Amino acid sequence: YMGTPQNMVSRSWVFGQFEEGILEICLNLLQLSPQHMRNQQKDYLNRWDPVYVSRVVCAMINCKDDRGVLKGNWSGDYSTGMNPSQWTGSADILRRWARSQFKPVCHGQCWVYAAVMCTVMRVLGIPTRVVTNFNSAHDTNANLIIEEFYSEKGEKLQLTQDSIWNFHVWVECWMARPDLGYGFDGWQVLDPTPQERSEGVFCCGPCPVKAIKKKRLDMMYDTPFVFAEVNADIHTIILNNNCEVNRAVDASRIGSLICTKGVGVELPENITSTYKVPKDPMTRYSALNRSGPREEGIAHWGNFVVAVSSDLKSKTLLQNL
Repeated sequence: YMGTPQNMVSRSWVFGQFEEGILEICLNLLQLSPQHMRNQQKDYLNRWDPVYVSRVVCAMINCKDDRGVLKGNWSGDYSTGMNPSQWTGSADILRRWARSQFKPVCHGQCWVYAAVMCTVMRVLGIPTRVVTNFNSAHDTNANLIIEEFYSEKGEKLQLTQDSIWNFHVWVECWMARPDLGYGFDGWQVLDPTPQERSEGVFCCGPCPVKAIKKKRLDMMYDTPFVFAEVNADIHTIILNNNCEVNRAVDASRIGSLICTKGVGVELPENITSTYKVPKDPMTRYSALNRSGPREEGIAHWGNFVVAVSSDLKSKTLLQNL
């Protein structure tokens, strides 16, 4: 899912994990990892652990530190490869990577990185789904806030590297976390889009979704960064001669909607409440809940109305209010 919380757009993707040759390519991905190159025996012995495997794969989807699958490009100039919006499936990307003797495929952005990682993790037997976070924060200085500076004339001042993306896409993988003790099994965030280094490598996670909701920032891996992506406050600061004259704080915009594709239906499933505690029971992310059977009728979701049939087979109407 892409766009904004008020104007969500779905994008079709063929994950292709059962297509011919994809299993072999995914196994080659593990063989080409820096961990395997450094110590083959140790790498083989660690492959029982989904935490280890997921971090290896997460780093190998991008090419910042290794012979990874995809090279990112946010410049708007895609003359050296494919416009990220033109990709429609993972198998084509993985095959191109293998045919080129494992040179990075140009180009990827967050949803491409996430979709390819979803395919690889499913091939390796780890349940995985793609997740979209709307109004996603990139906190570059680890202070858990996004700072925006303006002059008194309303001109935006480039005094920080913090940013907010209309949407950002990552994956969740289902696994046990015995390394963290009781209570953190289940869905784990992994983000192959190269944003910040984790233990010296461009990867992110696995970070327990339960740890994010509980604000357990001490939990591995990269929980403070992911927490900020969905929970950071926005501080709008007005400056005059480099002195602060006003500050406003928005605590609700970041992570305003987090969703994934519903199981067995062409509908988004709202999972925001798994990441954060609603401030108001009538807020947008508590409005749509697919935890139980759905009856025929109208479901309200933020600024959308969804018409649903009792058998979930009739067409779905999404309409702006």
